[in-house]
Amino acid sequence: MEKLLNISQISVASNVPVRSIRTLVKKGIVPVIVTGHRSHFFQASKFFAALQKYQVKSAADRNAVLDALKKRTEDSRND
Repeated sequence: MEKLLNISQISVASNVPVRSIRTLVKKGIVPVIVTGHRSHFFQASKFFAALQKYQVKSAADRNAVLDALKKRTEDSRND
C-alpha cells in the first residue's frame, strides 16, 4: 500500500499551496481520505493523476477561444 501524505506533505511534494489543495478537495477535484474533522490524507499517485486531469488552460488559450466565439457571434449577426 502506498504511503499516505497529509496536506502539508502533499503541498510540498506538488508545489501547490495548502489553501489551493483545500479548495480542490472542497470542489471534489482531488481524492482525499478524511479520518477526522481536520485529518486529510492523500495518496500521491491518485492526487497527481487528478491534478493532471484538472489543468487550467493558459490565458493565451482562453483568449483565443474567446476571440473565436466573438467572431462567430459577429458572423452570425451579419448573416
